[in-house]
Amino acid sequence: MPNAMLILQEDSAGPAIAAREPEPRRGVVLIPWSEFGTPRPWYFPLLPSTYLQVQPAKVQDSDDESEEDPPCAYEERSKREEPVVVVRGLRKTFGEFRAVDGVSFEMVEGEVFCLLGHNGAGKTTTINVLSGLLPPDPASHKAAVVYGKDVADPEAIHALRQKLGVCPQHDVLFPHLTVREHVAFFGQLKGRDSSSAERDADALLEVFRLSDRSHHLGSELSGGQKRKLSVSIALSGSSKFIVLDEPTAGMDPVARRELWTLLRAVRLKRALLLTTHHMDEAEALGDRVAIMASGKVRADGSVPFLKRAFGKGYAISFEARDAQQARSLMAAAAPSAAVEDIADASVAGFHTKDRKSVV
Repeated sequence: MPNAMLILQEDSAGPAIAAREPEPRRGVVLIPWSEFGTPRPWYFPLLPSTYLQVQPAKVQDSDDESEEDPPCAYEERSKREEPVVVVRGLRKTFGEFRAVDGVSFEMVEGEVFCLLGHNGAGKTTTINVLSGLLPPDPASHKAAVVYGKDVADPEAIHALRQKLGVCPQHDVLFPHLTVREHVAFFGQLKGRDSSSAERDADALLEVFRLSDRSHHLGSELSGGQKRKLSVSIALSGSSKFIVLDEPTAGMDPVARRELWTLLRAVRLKRALLLTTHHMDEAEALGDRVAIMASGKVRADGSVPFLKRAFGKGYAISFEARDAQQARSLMAAAAPSAAVEDIADASVAGFHTKDRKSVV
């Protein structure tokens, strides 16, 4: 992949094509983004940051923070938890459409953080910005810092990739590489030498129960095994910041639950960011869940906190002789219960927040 893409073009359409040139006649325009991610500038061999370590960055609050809509439910973190991922007022706009509108959250190591929302809520765009595939809006400079690296800085993103692992929605596998070669290859891309990358590959394949398939081609795997391989690739090279975009998409219920257990086991000393639109998956995996809608974070907290904030209570269903008996039984057991449905005067459904009545 080239580090930069250049376009030579006659500037007859006006100053919009070469806005950075003093005299907009004939210019060299740097394309700031491509489908492969944010490229480094063409003069990157001359930059000190190419050879020196990128200085740690700190997040800056957005200037128009007062105009942001705060989450309707937010659970404060413990002061003892040191965040390794800090996002404050992150924005991404396509034309006139703002896909990510002031997203803010924090992550700590050893945590699975879930972005929960419907299709089109802005989850994938958010993780694409955090992983360097998309640049944030110019106003979002230092709005997102991951392990001390500003995601708006191409040089910092280049350094972050040694700690970054990404599992996209769709499997991106090489048809002529074996399962073991896949994991070892991506480990070497992140800076590991050949022998240590192969050891890591063997360990990850053992964890994800793919050892018996290690010499099979990626194209020979089933759908569930391909998802496991994609997650193994994301974890290769001892990655610290793991981004999983709907990792269980297309998997059967048994395989989904097996992958949930494996992800909970590998979260130690890592920060896992996961997107999903399944509430049961967020509840089973997430140490903390952020609910997204229309490009904004509407709620952020642990699963018990969100249940207390938005839960309707306990759902009780039972069979009774008739509707009158169903109502009298619930009135005696849980006076605060509200009738949800009574079908055929025998099957009754109620909601109550009275825990004693359920127990």
